[in-house]
Amino acid sequence: MSSQQGEKNPQNVVVELGSPSADAVITAMKAHRKMKLLAAYLINNAAVTQSDTDYVVINVKDKSGNVMATVSTKLTGGDAAIVKDVPLALTVNSTYSTIENDDYVQVQYDETDAGSNVALTSARVQLVFANIGTCE
Repeated sequence: MSSQQGEKNPQNVVVELGSPSADAVITAMKAHRKMKLLAAYLINNAAVTQSDTDYVVINVKDKSGNVMATVSTKLTGGDAAIVKDVPLALTVNSTYSTIENDDYVQVQYDETDAGSNVALTSARVQLVFANIGTCE
């Protein structure tokens, strides 16, 4: 299967983050072939404003800890606020967007707060992968 064919038939993986009240790492999936992360989205059931003292960072990481995709609600140097029930695109890092057969992917939730709880509400992360290798 060519890379282009894999991109025409992407695989979606939805990772339930739930409503975490502390930092967390969730193993999302194990690859059954070489795959490329095309896109990632955070969907949350509540709005989260941007702030330099109360913010959320979501990282999608490969098994070596390299950041494949990220998004932050930090005001300075962050990406955007979270709008309730509107998918927020993570920035995909093309350097680390490909995983090999038997690699796994983790979603990291990192919360910084100075008294205002910025915990997510029934949150999930959608990962969109293209198959670029043969099944092993």
